[in-house]
Parts: sequence; C-alpha cells; structure tokens
Amino acid sequence: MLTYPAELISTYFFSRPIKDYNKKLIEKRFVDCYEVEIITESNGGMYIDDQYFPVKKRDTIFRYPGQTTQGIIPYSCYTIRFKTLDPLFKQVATNNITPVTNEYSEQLFQIVEDIFNENINYNFLSNYYFQFQLARLIYLFLQIFHPEANKLIGTQKVRNPYVSECITFVQSHWQDVCIDDLVIRTGITKPYLMKILKKETGRTLLSYINEIRVFHIKKLLIFTNDDLTTISMKTGFKSSSYFSSYFLKHTNLSPKEFRKKHRI
Repeated sequence: MLTYPAELISTYFFSRPIKDYNKKLIEKRFVDCYEVEIITESNGGMYIDDQYFPVKKRDTIFRYPGQTTQGIIPYSCYTIRFKTLDPLFKQVATNNITPVTNEYSEQLFQIVEDIFNENINYNFLSNYYFQFQLARLIYLFLQIFHPEANKLIGTQKVRNPYVSECITFVQSHWQDVCIDDLVIRTGITKPYLMKILKKETGRTLLSYINEIRVFHIKKLLIFTNDDLTTISMKTGFKSSSYFSSYFLKHTNLSPKEFRKKHRI
C-alpha cells in the first residue's frame, strides 16, 4: 500500500487562561485540515459538529477537514494543523478517531510539542523533521484507532493482566508453548482465557502463538545460515517436512522461497 506525505500547515499556542477569562462561547469555524490540540489547562469545553465535549488538562482534541468547531473558553492548548492525502488515514480519521480523548495524550503530546518547538526554531532542515514527526503522529493514530490494528503482533493496547502474562510467556517460550501451559500459568479456565485474549487482541490464542512462532522462524531464515532441518529443530518441530508445511500454510511461501525473497 502506498503512503502519502503530510504537510505541516501551522502551529500555535491558544492561550485563554482560567485565571484571566470567564466562560464564553467563541466564534464557530469551519475545519479545513487535520487539527490536533493538546489541552494544557481548561475550565471549558468544545463543540465539534455541534456535539459538546467537556475538555480538561491533557485531553487530546482531534478534528478532520469538513467539520465545524466552536470552543468554550477558558482553556489553553498546543495546536498543530496539517494536510495529507493518505486515504487510510482519512478513513480512520472520519470513522474511528475519538474527537476528545485523554488515554493516549502522553504519547501524542511529545510529538505535538516536538513539532511546535521545531517550528519556533525553524531552519533549513525543519521540513524534513516535520515529515518525520507527522508520519509518526499519523502512524500512532492508526495504531491506536484503526479497527484492525489490535490484530497485529504489537501488544501496546493490552490491559488485562492475564492476557499480558500470556503474551509475555508466549514471547519467551514460543518454540513449544501450548494453550494448556498458559491455562496453568494464569490459573484461569481455558474458555475464559481464550475469551479475554480474543477481546484484547482481536485474535485467538492459537493464532497468536502461531504468529509469534512464524515471526521467529522468519528471522532465523533471514539472519542465520542454518539449514531447514536445524531451524525446524530450533523452533520446536520434530519433522522438517511438517515444519515446511506449517510455514507454507502461514505465509504462502516455502521456507526456501521466503529465504530467497528476503536474503541476498
């Protein structure tokens, strides 16, 4: 899939401090690009497409082109405005990104602040820096809000301690781990364990084990000179023929084809 560059339009600090301003509805405006705001203080709120959101310190506000917005001061915030033609981001921005959230503000704030600081110290390399940081920002939004993102190998969203324990154990014992090992490890029933892992990660326990195992097999095929028999033994397979059929099933490539494709 092609990716599309992002262009920084502007950055500014909107300052209406609590100590200096009473509650007041400010002018309604049309949103003509993507906007991300990090609230630094607030006793106010925000209308986005005529829906009201109370806002507080460290909230992240997200708006996309075509929306309307109207703030209720007092509040102050960092703001960055950017454009991109990326169709995947447009889809997620329109359908999935929460207009106001506090959960991921620490991660988002660092990127927003870095872009803001670079812009007030603009130099001949700044546009390259903006491209880099905006790509990070878009990636983070996609990683957090894309409905399929939790099916990827990354486990940044996992909150349930049983699921976290399973993931850690699988990543350390991927060669020979089985579902019963995880049931014993967590002390909960198999049906409940499978249910909560599916809820947290979007995939079954067995498919997660397979993903981790295939990932490590790929690394061995690329970064070692081991023959297939040796790799099959290292990865918990008693038969090299079963190892090859297992890898083919999960990648649509034989181990030899995969190695040839990714290693020169």
